Amino acid sequence: MHAEPRIPDEIATDGEPEPYLKAQELYKQGKYEEAAGLFQKAASGLLDPEKIAGARYMVALCKYRLGKYRDAILQGRNLIHVDPSSRYVDDAMLVVAKSYSKRENHLQSASYLLRILSTSEDARLVREAEKTLTRMARQKLGSRELQKLARDFPDQKLAPLLLYQAAKLEIQAGRRSRATQIVRKMTTRYSGSRYVEKAERMLQGMTGMLVKRTLGLLLPVSGEYLMYGMAVQRGVSLGLDTTMFRVVTYDTKGDPIEALKATRSMIEQDDVLAIIGPVLSMPTIAAAGVASNRGVTLISPTSTEGRISSIGPYIFQLNLSLQSQAKAIADFAVSSLGLFDIAIIYPKDAYGEGLSKIFRDVATSLGGRVLVTAGYEAGTTDFREQILAVKASSPQAVFIPAYPDDIVLIAPQMRYYEFEGTMLGAGGWHSEKVTRLGEKYVEGAVFAAVETGYAGGVASRKFEALYESKYGSRPSRHSALGYDAIQLIQNASRDPQTTSEILMERLSMVTTYWGASGAVSFSSRDDVTGQAKIYTINRGRFKQIK
Repeated sequence: MHAEPRIPDEIATDGEPEPYLKAQELYKQGKYEEAAGLFQKAASGLLDPEKIAGARYMVALCKYRLGKYRDAILQGRNLIHVDPSSRYVDDAMLVVAKSYSKRENHLQSASYLLRILSTSEDARLVREAEKTLTRMARQKLGSRELQKLARDFPDQKLAPLLLYQAAKLEIQAGRRSRATQIVRKMTTRYSGSRYVEKAERMLQGMTGMLVKRTLGLLLPVSGEYLMYGMAVQRGVSLGLDTTMFRVVTYDTKGDPIEALKATRSMIEQDDVLAIIGPVLSMPTIAAAGVASNRGVTLISPTSTEGRISSIGPYIFQLNLSLQSQAKAIADFAVSSLGLFDIAIIYPKDAYGEGLSKIFRDVATSLGGRVLVTAGYEAGTTDFREQILAVKASSPQAVFIPAYPDDIVLIAPQMRYYEFEGTMLGAGGWHSEKVTRLGEKYVEGAVFAAVETGYAGGVASRKFEALYESKYGSRPSRHSALGYDAIQLIQNASRDPQTTSEILMERLSMVTTYWGASGAVSFSSRDDVTGQAKIYTINRGRFKQIK
């Protein structure tokens, strides 16, 4: 803002108390702190209400000069509310507007500028407020803020400009439907404004354009779950068709509250067609509730909680195969093999904890007992502590829902410490690396798996080749799930007119999709995506036994 708050000439009269006159001198000398104190003192000694208001205005002005913008706002707003008819109110509103601008609260600043335009007869202030507000509308305010200001000040001559700028922002973001609604509002209310014609031309120019729609990505990209969020993000990036979509990413930090807030923001501010994420189950539940209420499709690539998809028809899960694996191996171990006393060694992450919980719940419901659970951190190579804790409980079997790299370290150590029971597992065991590097130590292990990337399907091999070509390493299951999520959304939304409701209906009809992570089916909306099968390792080969 260029116009500076001023000392109104009318205050500088003779015969006033000494503190007031001295305060004026101090202000002119740039001693604003001292001047503010004396103006405050003078206000309590003055008798004329107008001069009291002038002194209070000067306190606000001093605070502004000192860079104490919060205090300037409080002092200015107090004058405006207490003595709204004072001739110093317009100047006070300028101080408040400038102070809000300094604090980067442009909506409040614009609101006070509009009040100046609505009430002030001071030509200098009116010109500056109009000039500043026009610049602010083009550079500082978002679409929703501009629309709010237009609603709050519908009779202002700048209201059409505010709506025009809001429509322009929506078009730039590819949100044609929102832009159309704003232009219709302009046509109804401000038919004679030049901004209506400009807005209509701008909207017509959008017809036929290839408009990128927006997808939301909810991930932990900081904190302890960073590695899982980044793995999903890599998969999404690898599968993204950038001619169709732009992606906005919000950091959940693995926290449900952050996920909830981020979901609201990407729906309200970014107008997303669909959301991929979050990574963990509890943040996913929080996000799914918001998305379901707003009618926005959400695909959770990695959450393992089985009831998430029941939150609403717009909510989908890719990773339910983990549920079927844990349930299948628990049922087979207890009901078919008669293994009732079981221990668990698991990685302390969403994958290991999710599988362990489901296994424990199913095994105990069938009459089994989980005697001990021993977790380990990522990067662990010495499993002595976990194995000895397991041995001390004398179980018949140990469930190890681990990754291939961990399994080939754990299995030899299990034999070294003379564990004689059965080793049970999930999909991580269905890897050529386990049989090749695990050698005799993995013989006889029994595990459940679905047709996933570990089984080396065609889609999986294609994805792995793409991933290794770009990132120079082998992908994790999290990356494969992220890749499948974006592929499913893109396949279901090739039509530019696809809405979130249409996307939801198309995804609901997916019966069998063979992706990088395995078989996906949304049509049944039940607890199982892909059917788990039971395998054992016999002479270095996988042998299906159920």
